Amino acid sequence: MPNHPELAKKFKLLYHLRVNSGISSNTDLAIELGITKQAISRWIHGCETNAGNHIPVSQIKKLASLFQIKLHWFALPYQEFEALIFDKLEAQEQFKSARPNKNSISQLPVTSADVFGRESALEELNLAWRQQDTNVVQLVAFGGVGKSCLVNYWLASLNEKNYLGAKQIYAWSFYWQGAANDFRSSGDFFIEHALEWFGDKEPSRGTPWAKASRLAKLIRETKTLLILDGLEPMQYPPGPKSGHIENPAVAFLIKELAVENNGLCVISTRLPIADLESYRDERVRTLNLDHLSVEASVALLKCLGVRGTDEYLQETVRKYSCHPLSLTLLAGYLNVVYQGEIHQIREMKSLFEEQSQGQHAKNIMRAYLEWFKSTPERALLLLIGLLDRATSISELKAIVALDEIAGLTSELRGLTHAQWSYAVKRLCDANLISIQEIARSRVLECHPLVKEYSVLQLKNENEANWRAGNRLLFNYYHKNVPEYPENITEMDNLFRAIMHGTKAGLYREAFQMYFFRIKNGYTMLSRGSHYSDQSCLRAFFKEPWSTPVEDLAEEEQIHLFSSLAANQISLGNIKEAIEPAEKSLTWFLANERWFEAASYAGPYISMLIAVGRLDEANMVMDSLDHCVENTKNTVLLAVAQTFHAYVKYLGGDFASAGDMFVK
Repeated sequence: MPNHPELAKKFKLLYHLRVNSGISSNTDLAIELGITKQAISRWIHGCETNAGNHIPVSQIKKLASLFQIKLHWFALPYQEFEALIFDKLEAQEQFKSARPNKNSISQLPVTSADVFGRESALEELNLAWRQQDTNVVQLVAFGGVGKSCLVNYWLASLNEKNYLGAKQIYAWSFYWQGAANDFRSSGDFFIEHALEWFGDKEPSRGTPWAKASRLAKLIRETKTLLILDGLEPMQYPPGPKSGHIENPAVAFLIKELAVENNGLCVISTRLPIADLESYRDERVRTLNLDHLSVEASVALLKCLGVRGTDEYLQETVRKYSCHPLSLTLLAGYLNVVYQGEIHQIREMKSLFEEQSQGQHAKNIMRAYLEWFKSTPERALLLLIGLLDRATSISELKAIVALDEIAGLTSELRGLTHAQWSYAVKRLCDANLISIQEIARSRVLECHPLVKEYSVLQLKNENEANWRAGNRLLFNYYHKNVPEYPENITEMDNLFRAIMHGTKAGLYREAFQMYFFRIKNGYTMLSRGSHYSDQSCLRAFFKEPWSTPVEDLAEEEQIHLFSSLAANQISLGNIKEAIEPAEKSLTWFLANERWFEAASYAGPYISMLIAVGRLDEANMVMDSLDHCVENTKNTVLLAVAQTFHAYVKYLGGDFASAGDMFVK
């Protein structure tokens, strides 16, 4: 085992951090120690007679004194050594540093005060601020993942330490400034605003390049922390110039700071900045923020006031891809409407329509769709959103071939294989979709927020096309799903077909599919997910659960109420099941549909018994004698007698109950 492990890395860290301002290389160190540079090289790499990673006893005390650290630190593992060095410098900096001379961070968007699961990213930012060789850090992630929140949290932590030597702090958000203005002009506005803030006497004078040059000089004059939030409005969308900055002044400024900077420039964006490709050394760091872990996502929901079992919380965060913005919107809605109960998520309609924060999510997605206006990429994104599930390229092509719909399939019909691949790549580059290779097939999926907003946009822009798209998918499923599904996947596609049918206005066709292919013509039986079943049922009501759509015939509406009763029973909502069951039973009796009436009477009476309404259960049983006799079905007669006996027994009439059980 070496006496001083990873010695080369330890020396490099000491040099980079300027722990001793006069020593920045092995040469400088050799001069201070009065030895040769080659001697230090032998300490690190070893030689024929000596192992590497070893400092001679005669030199280690002097070496520790030069850097003002303890002798044993060199013997520690590198991670521990690094932590101690940073703690030492931070304590020194905090002790001697005053508050910044100027500070302007009000332009940043307001975000949550808490951050979950971003420890490594925060440490990277701290490292970049401490090390003088990092000039620019770009935080890259899909909208809503928490870039701005991370920056705000980091600034708050720096504030507690007097910003560790920063003399000026200036922040600007292109996203928030550009949301209501022309994106191309907002870059020029930023340059002039920044020039004025940093003290330029004539901020509007000169060409864009001249302004940017003066601004870079002003920023470099002292240790400055510059925050540029949401740069994507300044960038070209995925394509030939993907990620390049459109505004020449902003592009020039960022490249100037990448070359030389006394402080640090932190940029958040959805696309990597192509203008910085030439600076791939330590001058520019790229931090790619992934979605949160399941554990961090659950912690976020709990912090936001959501309550429920860990199992249900984990299932929910996975459904929303552990996406911080989605979870924040979700928590807000649940808190306002359902006092934070996570199990009420199945009642939720839309994050965009039910949430005050929905406008922020809309702004995020609107920028994306504007990038792809009138392109195959936009049509492809809308089609994936309308499908609302992972899908293969071959399946998309099959759907597109069925019908021509402007803005949805027309732009995709006739594309070559290369053009399809290019459209998919552009959407991937924009972080709007992801691709997986499954069984030699390329499967596409996109985030729930992306899907939901794209469908809302399609509906708002052209409702006729939205309905046509849903009709297209109803017909596709009708053609491709087996008559009687045998597994969960096939059943799920059948539920999806019904939902698309109702959105297309094909209520009669959709109900026929629901009643005969899922219910098998008998509403008290159900297959598949009870929650999927409830979603389908809700689609047939104008007002849940009282007013069915007018397109359904009277008998279909009665079967709908019967199915609703069965669904509520399956979900354990006994009280909610009584009213629709009563409506069905009343109609079957009135229309002398004796068999159906007798069949639905049993579950109805069971519900009355379960909620303690024994007198009503007894009255119903007495009124059904004629109905049961008219069925001429001995099994139903026996079941009816058993129910009647049980009701008598529960009511305390043991003699009558005994006679009926015997009969």
